[in-house]
Amino acid sequence: MKKLIIFLLMVFIGIVSCVKDEDLKKATPKENENQTLLLNEIEGKGDPDYIELYNGSDAAIDLGGYKLHDKDPAEAYVIPAGTIISAGGFWTLDCDKDVYTKFKISSGGENVTLLDASGKIVDQLLEEDWPAGHAGLVGRVPDGGENWVVLSEESKGASNGK
Repeated sequence: MKKLIIFLLMVFIGIVSCVKDEDLKKATPKENENQTLLLNEIEGKGDPDYIELYNGSDAAIDLGGYKLHDKDPAEAYVIPAGTIISAGGFWTLDCDKDVYTKFKISSGGENVTLLDASGKIVDQLLEEDWPAGHAGLVGRVPDGGENWVVLSEESKGASNGK
């Protein structure tokens, strides 16, 4: 019996260890086609920098308890209770290490993560996935779309266009 348990444990470890780290890292919530609350525009060269969220659903969403952070989860900004993003609407967070948040967004691109109140990743843009030539300003076109593109001008709190 002891040998069987050891054998099963070894098989389990072998199976689990076959998943490549990059496959885990690249998995994003956007793969869930029902996802409606998304990162939509990120400005890393502004004064201040900002992160914009987009609600692609037909209902308002209470963002209270959701968290946004850059590469350091310990510096996460917790969105205050009662913060509502309307259906089809936008919500922005100004990011300034000394005034609004504990972090700024790098103009060279960095990880930006949105977590729900339970700590589950809702959406994420990884540093290596920022579009080439971005100079710090990227967005999804159309709003909530699959692809991040370089934006030529800010559209903070409004549509990035079609």
